Amino acid sequence: MRDQRSGPHLLPRDRSCLLGFSPSATLVFVAEKDPIDRIEIDPRVMLGKPVIRGTRITVEVILEKLAADRTIEEVLADYPRLTREDVLAALAYARQVLGTDEIIPRIRTA
Repeated sequence: MRDQRSGPHLLPRDRSCLLGFSPSATLVFVAEKDPIDRIEIDPRVMLGKPVIRGTRITVEVILEKLAADRTIEEVLADYPRLTREDVLAALAYARQVLGTDEIIPRIRTA
């Protein structure tokens, strides 16, 4: 049996804590059945930001490109190592994180 605290595909046991992920969080091996399983969080990679597994491409940069009206095909052309499933996993991850009960409000100053 694989050690649950090591391995290439790591996510916190409780995904609802991803907004406040810390290096001391308990990590478990996740079998790839869910698109979000393509997302990896490792404090040693990109300062712990969620990335596409096996890359240094952050979910954040994928979302920025899509928000800037780039198509999935254009994102794939910019990052040849990505697959369509990787981009969709980034979207699924964002949906799940935003779907938690914890919301950080943006306060307007004017």
